[in-house]
Amino acid sequence: MVDSNALELTFVKEVEELGCRKIVELCPGGRTLFVNSQNRDEYVSLLIQHRFVTSILDQLNLFAQGFPDILCNIRL
Repeated sequence: MVDSNALELTFVKEVEELGCRKIVELCPGGRTLFVNSQNRDEYVSLLIQHRFVTSILDQLNLFAQGFPDILCNIRL
């Protein structure tokens, strides 16, 4: 079993936007917070939250704004 401390992961996610890489903190102070056996569940939870909610929030909001327009144009 690999000790999670040995992986030297921190609470950040590297993302690429328009060809540029940037670091996103998953929580305040994430750059300095190392993942260990005590907090790895929180790390995974924050990673999932970022991937499936936070990172697509702008797109979801725009979709929600435009969706009623599509429904109004449907003819039955």
